[in-house]
Amino acid sequence: MKSLCAHFAIWTMALIAATLHAQDATSSAPPVLRDHDTGLTADDLTAIDKIDSSEFKPGQAYGSYSEEVVENFLNQFVGTWQGTYKIATMRGDVLTRMEAQANYEWDLVDKTRVLKNQSVYASGDVIGYSSSVTYFWEGYLVTEVEQDDKKRIFLGIISEDGKSVNWSIAFATNKLSSSTRESFTTVDGQPAIKVEAYEEIRNGQQAAMIAMNGQLIKDDR
Repeated sequence: MKSLCAHFAIWTMALIAATLHAQDATSSAPPVLRDHDTGLTADDLTAIDKIDSSEFKPGQAYGSYSEEVVENFLNQFVGTWQGTYKIATMRGDVLTRMEAQANYEWDLVDKTRVLKNQSVYASGDVIGYSSSVTYFWEGYLVTEVEQDDKKRIFLGIISEDGKSVNWSIAFATNKLSSSTRESFTTVDGQPAIKVEAYEEIRNGQQAAMIAMNGQLIKDDR
């Protein structure tokens, strides 16, 4: 399975293509986060060198945040979340549904404070895992999503009320259409994340747009 970003959606969208075309069923069990070494070093924060280079020109919409604004926004993610996603064509034809569980916690990498994520997705008998780190750097909100030894980097734009974020792919040489919006809300009094996203998926010379809608509820146990 990858995102996107997922912030949670970022790496989820990145997982979609693999989920739809997976051939090997690994387990029919519900998604459960697995324990493994997530030790990070400064070398793992690959976006930093790119942002610091003189070639980086992302546009005026990015790079205007204080570290306090970014950390206050990211604090809303801390904890464990569970929910479902629906993947569909742009016409609304449902392709698949996924159950998901995600955990977010703060860590310190060198001198950079990062929000670490470990996520697991289940669609039928297919189980997929992804991880991400999200952090503030030189005014930017950055997330790096990794799945199946592949990494994508996204930049975020936080809404004025601090309750949602729009993510866009950064540093792509062949940029496909992609957009993810995550919004914090409540469902039956419980904190929730609403995800709305679309992405262009290519298979050889063919390309298709898919949409994703999901909702994650915070597990306060």
